[in-house]
Order: sequence, then structure tokens, then C-alpha cells
Amino acid sequence: MIFSSITFLYFFLPIVSLCYHIIPTRYKNAWLLMGSLLFYILGSPAGLPYLLIVLLTGYFGGLLLNALTEKKLLCRILFWGSVFLCIAMLFFFKYFEPDSLPVGISFFTFQAVGYLADIYLNRQKTEKNPITFFTFITFFPQLIAGPIVRFQDISAELASRKSALDDITEGLKRFLLGLFKKVLVADQLSGAISSWGTPSTVALHWMIAIAYTLQIYYDFSAYSDMAIGMGRLFGFHLPENFNYPYISKSITEFWRRWHMTLGSWFRDYVYIPLGGSRRGIRRTCFNLLVVFALTGLWHGIGWQFLSWGLFYGILLVLEKSFLLKWMERCPAWIRHCYTMLMVILGFVIFRSSSLPGAWTFLQGMSGMLHLPLWDRNTAFYFRDLLFPLCLFIPFSMPILPALRELSSKNQKLAKAGAVVSIAAYPLVFLLCSAWIITETPQPFLYFQF
Repeated sequence: MIFSSITFLYFFLPIVSLCYHIIPTRYKNAWLLMGSLLFYILGSPAGLPYLLIVLLTGYFGGLLLNALTEKKLLCRILFWGSVFLCIAMLFFFKYFEPDSLPVGISFFTFQAVGYLADIYLNRQKTEKNPITFFTFITFFPQLIAGPIVRFQDISAELASRKSALDDITEGLKRFLLGLFKKVLVADQLSGAISSWGTPSTVALHWMIAIAYTLQIYYDFSAYSDMAIGMGRLFGFHLPENFNYPYISKSITEFWRRWHMTLGSWFRDYVYIPLGGSRRGIRRTCFNLLVVFALTGLWHGIGWQFLSWGLFYGILLVLEKSFLLKWMERCPAWIRHCYTMLMVILGFVIFRSSSLPGAWTFLQGMSGMLHLPLWDRNTAFYFRDLLFPLCLFIPFSMPILPALRELSSKNQKLAKAGAVVSIAAYPLVFLLCSAWIITETPQPFLYFQF
């Protein structure tokens, strides 16, 4: 089920939310669990057996790790056996049955593996209540595409939480912001890219690359906004997943701001156990390459994903070794241009269906295919894209937080902002609803991962 569908917006979410706030507190987790399982069954019924295997492996694995605390060898065997089972099934579906890939498989698998690792490393206690644990893994706002949540981050709220009026209000605002980004930005960019067909000029290659760079940010951050907003509706504070990555002035900074929960997962469960940056520059570079090779493979099958991960791994190694020191001498705008150029090139690789296809597209961008720089079709497409680009590029930067901070210091601006909000959010919902009714809702890009 897609968040930006009429079924979800007008039926599923209102019914689940209304019943949740009516039923007694002791039944709230059970209600969320039933709603989450129904959500998954309606969206990906074939993936339900795998989800159940992950749930049972995580729950009983945690109980056994707790019971065998004093028996180190058995603990180690149990831990690695449970992790192997989860990762092996993930690997099987991604690389041998990609056409039947269960939706959200990478996200809820990583949550279960992280939970087992934290118990094994004595970072948290085992959750003995199955309903609480199952709710943690299956919570429908973040089940399909994250954010990747750690159990310790929401364990207190799983045990006891309240949904104050402010939580509901802020949750709805955040949800509607995500809905706007998905329906009126990302889906429009997707439609534009599809309508352009095979690029026939150098400029059109660049236009597609830039439009996709915006599309994937707005699409994926939209899901995170909607998930975080719905979390607030139910009293949960889910972690942020994006922090305006397109203002970065290095690739190192970019990966601190992009898909932050995945980055922190790999940092805590792969990079640091490998030694992190504690064993000298050569080992640090090796660890970075391993982490980003795995990051690429996590996203899917194909040499293009591995190449995309290694592309960033190599850039990070170069920055760690010497490039960051050189870049510190450059003006901020040069560092920003370098970063965005690398990000755009990276997403060309990421978007391509194969590595040869990525190379051909990059050749088209560089003029190596001997295509004309510009033609009439390019001019027509550019006119269509100019207004959206002028609107969407600035809002991939922290303009809204700056306006909120400014209004917090000025009472008149604060009142004006409140009036605008009262009108803007219902209008956004109506506009999105009108578009969804007339067009087929598009799945989120990260559903395929």
C-alpha cells in the first residue's frame, strides 16, 4: 500500500489512527501490530512469510541470547547463526529472486539484525513481550523504507507513550510536507524524465541527471517525512533520515546528511567493529571501501550498485587521505560545486539498469557520443523544467528552518506564519488528493530496495 494513495489517505490511516486514540492504553501496541500486519499483507502478501521468519528469529534469538549470557561460545554460535539466517534470506531474494523481492526487506532485516547485535554486545536488554517486539519491527510508517530504527531509541515509547495535541498537530504537518514532496514534486519530476525519452543532446543528458538527483531526494525524504509524521501521531519520535544533504561541501559531509539511519547502522555494526579509524590510515581506507561496497550491494543486484558504492568509497578515501585538507583552502562555493557534481555523477550510476548503460550515459554527458549540445526538443523540455527547478532546488536547502527561526524572533512574523499554515496545509492536502484521483500513484523509489 502506498502512502500517497486514496485508500491509505482516506481509509486506512484515519481508521487506524482514530481507533488507536480511542482504545485503552494497554491495547495500543496490539492494535498497531494488527494494523501494521494488515498494511504489509495488503501491499506485499508474498513477503509475509519472510517477515514472520525475521520476527521470530529476532524475538526468540534475543530470548536465547539473554538466557545463554554465561555461555560465550553458545552465544556466539547463536548470534552468528541468527544473523546468517536473516542476511542469507535477504541475499537470496536480492540476488536470486529479485522479481519477487519482499517490499521493505532490507529495512526490517537490518532492524532485527541491529537488535540482536545490541543484545549480543550488551548494549540493551532483551524485550520479552512479543507484541512489543513485533510492533517495533512491523510499525507500518517505517516498515517499508525506514528510517532504520534502533530498539533502544523507541523502547521507552513502546512501553509507555502519550500523543499530546502538539504531537498530533506536528505529526500531521510533517506528514503533509512529505505528501507534498512526493506527489507534487518527486512524481512530477519522474513524469518529466519519462516523457523526455532517450536523450538526444548533451544538455538533455545533464537535465535528466539533475532532475533525477532532485527526484530521488524529494521521493526518499518524502517517505521519511511521512513516516516521522505518522510516528508522532502515535506518540513515537522516529529518528531523522535527511538533513539537507545538498548543501554539503564534501562527500564526507554529504554522507553525514544523506540516509542518516543507514549510515549510522553501517558505522556502528560494520565500520567500528572492523576497527574504524583507530588502526591507521591504510586500515581506515580499507574499512571505508568495505562499508561502501556493502552499501552499494545493500541497494540491489548489479555491478552498477557495487560501482556506485565503491565510487563513494573511493571519494571518501581520497578525502580522508588528503583531499579535505586541500579543499579547506578553496572557497565554499567551489567545494559545494565539487560535491554536487560528484553526487549527480553518482546518481547517474545508481539510476542506470547496468554498468555499460551508466558508462554510455556518462559519455553522453561529457560529449563523447558526439551528440549536439542543444536542439529544439531540449529547449522545449528545458522551458517545462525551468520553473520546477527554480522552485525545487531552493527548497532542498534549509529555507523552512531559517524561516521558522526568523519567525520565532518576530511576533508579527510568527502570527503571519500561523495564519499561512492554517490555510496552506489543508490546501496541500486538497491539491495532492486532486492529483492522486486523476493520476495513478507512483511507488516510492526505495520500495525496490
